[in-house]
Amino acid sequence: MELTIETRQVGEVIVLDLKGELDTYSCPAVRELVVRLVDEGAKHILLNVQGVQYIDSAGLGTLVGGLKRATEHDGQLKIVHANEQLRKVFSITGLVRVFELYEDEDAALKSFSGEGS
Repeated sequence: MELTIETRQVGEVIVLDLKGELDTYSCPAVRELVVRLVDEGAKHILLNVQGVQYIDSAGLGTLVGGLKRATEHDGQLKIVHANEQLRKVFSITGLVRVFELYEDEDAALKSFSGEGS
């Protein structure tokens, strides 16, 4: 299954709605989009992974790379709507300590306000 990415803006936050598989084949599109957004000045990026059914090590690496890129440019990248399977992967890999994970989009959006903006 291919990955589709829909981009929307909610206030100062860029939300990327991901749907499909985040794997070796689809990672470049996500990586390029995050790099472009950060280079264009985006400081608040929220990845909605509700529609992601599968993630592999390349997908995880892409998320970590996006977070690193955002923080290097005084920005933030957070994740919302990780399903049980994705949460398990984040837990096993220790990435629950690296990423801010939210179950509710409103809470995730509110978390950006007032943090170094």
